[in-house]
Amino acid sequence: MWRNERLLSRDETISDSGWVSGSGIFETLRTQNGAAMFVDEHIRRANLSASALGKVLPAESEIRRAVEIVAKDSPYGVGRLRLMFGEDFIAIHDPYQAPTNNAQIELLQTELASGRVIYKTYPYDVNLDLLAQANSRGFDEVLIENASGELTEGAVSNFIFLSNGQWLTPALSSGLLPGIIRGVAIDAGLASEKIMYAKDIDQITHGFVLSSLRLAQPISMLAGRALKVDDTSSLWQGKLREITQVNSLG
Repeated sequence: MWRNERLLSRDETISDSGWVSGSGIFETLRTQNGAAMFVDEHIRRANLSASALGKVLPAESEIRRAVEIVAKDSPYGVGRLRLMFGEDFIAIHDPYQAPTNNAQIELLQTELASGRVIYKTYPYDVNLDLLAQANSRGFDEVLIENASGELTEGAVSNFIFLSNGQWLTPALSSGLLPGIIRGVAIDAGLASEKIMYAKDIDQITHGFVLSSLRLAQPISMLAGRALKVDDTSSLWQGKLREITQVNSLG
């Protein structure tokens, strides 16, 4: 683990799931063979959160140094590198088992996404509890419907859907976190942002769960409806994979 400006042995202040007590800003990066992915994008988002919340982060050079050293210290095939900016600057690197199944998604109306300005902050218990509850019901994630009937995000993920022949992702104005992979897909022309409504969910034929760790997990079931996982899905996923393969530090 990295604490402030030093590489140290992991201690009891870090939970088994890779969290530290207290509160602060965090970012979670995927690593592959000791190289961290989308470092620029994660640092940029952390700085935006810090600016909005009136906090000061370490210098970008220090963050980059910590990321590179910690990732290379334990070069997992696939890893989860969590940066936490609280009382201390801490970086924790653990192995990550990427899901290989197609996702089943529950549609859920909850106040989690209602009227919030969202930043990537911890403690993250509300989100993690929501995910655990979905898992206990046999789902891989939830798709949150806000009080206005708009589709938003998952407990820990974003979404992209093929609806009426267009790859779309719910609009930030509906109340969701600007996910890194979501932003990458938009910038690459792989999806457009649009306000999407739960009442139109029957128009969705394909979809992906997006996150920095999962990258893009195909959805086979959404709100009790089967979605297609076929050549159209593979083509979209292949285009995203080309982008992710060239965005790493290490």
